[in-house]
Amino acid sequence: MARILHSKTGRTEKSEVSGHNKIAFNQVTIDKARRLWTMGYDPAQIARLPGMPVRQTIHEWIRIYEWREELDEIMKKVKQKRIEIVSDEIAKMDAEQLNNLAMATNHIIEHLRDREIIDAKDLKMLVESLSIAIKNERLIRGEVTDRTANQIDGKLSVNWESIIYATANKNI
Repeated sequence: MARILHSKTGRTEKSEVSGHNKIAFNQVTIDKARRLWTMGYDPAQIARLPGMPVRQTIHEWIRIYEWREELDEIMKKVKQKRIEIVSDEIAKMDAEQLNNLAMATNHIIEHLRDREIIDAKDLKMLVESLSIAIKNERLIRGEVTDRTANQIDGKLSVNWESIIYATANKNI
C-alpha cells in the first residue's frame, strides 16, 4: 500500500498501487500527470515519460482524484462562456442591424415626404424598400412577419387537409 496525497482534501490516503510499482508519488508528479491527461495524453503516453508511474497508477489517479468529473466541469464552464459570448455578439449585431434599418426606413419616409412629383418606378421602388426594411426589423425583433405567418398557416392547412382526406377515406 502506498500513501497518496488527495488534491482536493489535502489528506493522504492508502491506495493500492499496481504490484510492480509501489512507490508513493509527490503532489508535483500527480499534478503534472493531471495536466498532461487534461491536455489529451492518455495514461500509456504519460507513463512512458521519465518520473511518471505506470499506466495503472495513472488510471487509479484519474478515478481517485476525479479528474474526469473535473474535466467535465471545466468543459461545461467553457461551453457556457461560449454561449454567453455568442449571445452577446448576436445581440450587438441585431442592435446594429436594427439601427441601420431604422435609418434606412427614416430615409425612405423622408424621401417620400420631400418629393412632390414621383414617377411610378421610383414610388414602387421606395415602397418595396420600405416594406423590406419593416419586415427585416420585425424578423430581428422576433415578431411575426407575412412570411412566417404564411408558413404557419400553410402548415396548419396541410395538416387539416390530410385529416379531412383521411377521415373521408375511412367513411367510403
